[in-house]
Amino acid sequence: MRVGRAMGLPTKDMEILEYAALLHDIGKIAIKKDILHKVGKLSDEERRTLSTHPTIGADIVENLQFLKEAAVLVRYHHEQPDGKGYPHGLKGDEVPVGSRILLCVDAFDAMTSDRPYRKGMAVEKVLDQFDKWKGIQFDLEIANLLAGMIRDGSFPIIVESDPTTAIYEALKQRL
Repeated sequence: MRVGRAMGLPTKDMEILEYAALLHDIGKIAIKKDILHKVGKLSDEERRTLSTHPTIGADIVENLQFLKEAAVLVRYHHEQPDGKGYPHGLKGDEVPVGSRILLCVDAFDAMTSDRPYRKGMAVEKVLDQFDKWKGIQFDLEIANLLAGMIRDGSFPIIVESDPTTAIYEALKQRL
């Protein structure tokens, strides 16, 4: 939300972004835990399975009328400026701005957070990755904005363990 505000997104777009941010990985509930928490490198088949989570999530979210616009951001939150993202290989401005924000912020969170298969990276190392991949994997404007906000302290960082694990475990107990 801080990134969207800093970009001057209209109130309606901010509301859509908030819902999408909260629900962007809901499709992971359909992915087997052994893939989500695999310690080693994913096989091609496992990677294909994992890459279905944005589509599954968007399909879930768009079933609620008031979330239809958020579903678009959920569907495309792994698309990249260079067209090498998924699920559709969209490029540049074909990717909704909200999805581009989600990609950057989610990637920052993923890289700095501990995972079952690795420790989180230091913030400066992650910012180096953003500098290296901006305009390729990450939207240039958003990557620069996010990095600037982190460096000047206007984007407080809360590092915690993988929230996907907690969500998966809570849902599993209810089934």
